[in-house]
Amino acid sequence: MHLASVKLTCFKNYENLDLTFSPRLNCFTGLNGTGKTNILDAVHYLCLCKSYSGLADKSVIKHGNSFFRVEGIMKTKEGAQHKVAAKFLAGQKKIMEQDGVEFGRLADYIGLYPAVMIAPD
Repeated sequence: MHLASVKLTCFKNYENLDLTFSPRLNCFTGLNGTGKTNILDAVHYLCLCKSYSGLADKSVIKHGNSFFRVEGIMKTKEGAQHKVAAKFLAGQKKIMEQDGVEFGRLADYIGLYPAVMIAPD
């Protein structure tokens, strides 16, 4: 399984960001505070329905907005692909979708796309 692309809307320091990933190796470079770890956190969010740092959902919304959305395309070794999305509107419940179908319980989604976050903190 590999994440082929990700699209962030109002997630942490990103108003809008579209990235396409290689199935082999991807590197993020840049100065401190530019958002490299925020991209990794968005991937973590897509896989495990939460920020790796334990922030509340409302805390990952870009300042001045009332929602965030993270979308991704997951591709399997067999060639199938799934569009996944995490959506949150302040004051409402978090929504996780796969191929346009909302999961009634987060527990039914968690585990479909395993991920591990390794960070110096």
